[in-house]
Amino acid sequence: MHAGALALSSAAALAQDQPAAAPPVAPGAAALRLVFAPTGHPAPNLKLTIDGRAATHEAVSDANGIARISLDGGRLRIADAQSGLLLLATVPPRSAADVPVPLPVRISGSAIGFGAAARVRVGSGRSISPADFQRHATGQAGLEPGVDLDGMELPSINQDWTDLAVEPDGRFTSPWIAVWRAPQLAIAGPDGTLLRELPLPSDMAAARTIEIGEQRPQFSSVVEVSAEPTSLPHPLAIRAKSLKPLAERRDQTALDIALINALDIKLGLFLLGRGSLPLQANVPARLTVPPLASLDIVVQSVMPGVELLRSVAVQTAEHVSVRIARGEILGETASRAPLRGQARVAGTGPPAAGARVTYSSHPYRFTATTDSRGMFTIPDAFADRAAVLSIETEANRASIDHMLPTDPAHGSEQTNERVFAAPSPPAPPGTRANRLGASLVQKYPFCNGNYDQDTQYEEGPLGFVLDQNGDPLPDAVLSQDGDEKGVAIVNVFLPAIGMYTVGAQFTPYITASQSVAVQQQDQQLKAITLTPADLIDGQILNIISDKGFVPESAEVAFPSWVQSASPYFSQVMHPQSGLSAITMRCFNFVSHFGKLLGIPVYAEARGYGAFEGLVWKGTESIVLK
Repeated sequence: MHAGALALSSAAALAQDQPAAAPPVAPGAAALRLVFAPTGHPAPNLKLTIDGRAATHEAVSDANGIARISLDGGRLRIADAQSGLLLLATVPPRSAADVPVPLPVRISGSAIGFGAAARVRVGSGRSISPADFQRHATGQAGLEPGVDLDGMELPSINQDWTDLAVEPDGRFTSPWIAVWRAPQLAIAGPDGTLLRELPLPSDMAAARTIEIGEQRPQFSSVVEVSAEPTSLPHPLAIRAKSLKPLAERRDQTALDIALINALDIKLGLFLLGRGSLPLQANVPARLTVPPLASLDIVVQSVMPGVELLRSVAVQTAEHVSVRIARGEILGETASRAPLRGQARVAGTGPPAAGARVTYSSHPYRFTATTDSRGMFTIPDAFADRAAVLSIETEANRASIDHMLPTDPAHGSEQTNERVFAAPSPPAPPGTRANRLGASLVQKYPFCNGNYDQDTQYEEGPLGFVLDQNGDPLPDAVLSQDGDEKGVAIVNVFLPAIGMYTVGAQFTPYITASQSVAVQQQDQQLKAITLTPADLIDGQILNIISDKGFVPESAEVAFPSWVQSASPYFSQVMHPQSGLSAITMRCFNFVSHFGKLLGIPVYAEARGYGAFEGLVWKGTESIVLK
């Protein structure tokens, strides 16, 4: 039998008669007419069971699909008497009705030419959209495609997939499966892939084995992406930006992209622009994709500036290699041009004079200060490389990040300067915004910038004393003071002989502390001078789920380990880059009694889970569960 042919295993198809009219039924019973959903034929020899309120009722459908059974509430179960397969479990109708049921079938054939260890899967059950299939498979909310599919509409995919055992000669036979529509087949091996639907014979009216003959690869195209090693502190990733099918296989390509989810859900998410794939230095990412007229791939990192576009054409049996050079990743060959702009409060308010403007495109970082009109110039901005422009005002610690895409216009010299939003002034006293970083009295020269205190530190750094168990001793702090050079003096009276930690918080995450010993009573009164050390200018935290997926939006909170300090909240939304990350700016880690303290973090993303724990120096990711 040639490849792709379908046949019933019986010698001849059963002739179909018009269903006869149902005879009268006994009182208390109703006639249900069972119909196979894929073909519309009556469904004979099916066993019905209803677990009623008073008793269990059973019946078997006749040649016309008619079953007479008492509809005594409970739950209706319908099974195929020949195969024993449960076809349907549902609430019974209240009166006589037509009941559609799936068709029990088995699929038998041979996988030829796929190479060793070919994987064969058959899809059954109800059909759903690829987006819903991905949502069920990963637990993440269904998303609209983030990739340009050249106008293709993707067909539905069957919901239930079964792995089949393959014999040494390639033969396979599925167990009995229940199909509401045509079953689907996915075969993949080192030498090729096949993705197809299996049309059912129109005269099929009972459980049968369908022989599909030899199945051979439709394509063996591969795209391999690799990158040279760099000094990047974070791994690279690749994501799909757009794809265009070959004109002669447009419909098949749409089916390929839908069914590929049954073989590799991460690749399916990648092709629809809903997920990225990791790219390690000198470890190629191998993508088995259908033939395409073009596939646009973006190589990127959470570090601003690393975003490279590559476009490839993929033929049916072609192996395409994409190599990303170190200089391209780090922007060594990128062109530059001045970037001129104006910072205005909230984008439309008055000019933000004296604001600090930071232009970041890894590994390059440039700063400028706005003049009295809010104007600034970044002389060496990139003309065609992604960057982040951060504007921080003197009025508070808040900053606004502006994503500058890979667009030649963003760095080119322009007659009309661009306007960028600067943070709004501090909120009035007593409001939550004021508590989260406004007001203020002290400014410290940390991380090459003036960092303000929030309202909880109006009198200077917040001094604290901890006992050997790490418990705070608020009555031990007599007074605290500090200057704008970042030096704090904390006067303490330590209650007894022992070891203590005396510290000062300059901001919720800039802390200085030291261990203090009291060996005799005349040492209880002390004046401790403290200066923060080991400040970290910025640390990026990637946000991913425990299944390796990136949330399109997340909320992150940093509750301070000192109870009196406010948490800072941040909303993370990177729906277009395919990455979610937050930058912790200007902070340090401290040790108490020789134990390094982490920074508490709480993160949550709807549909992905939550994280509650500590981050440490060098922590790259927080995982939502």
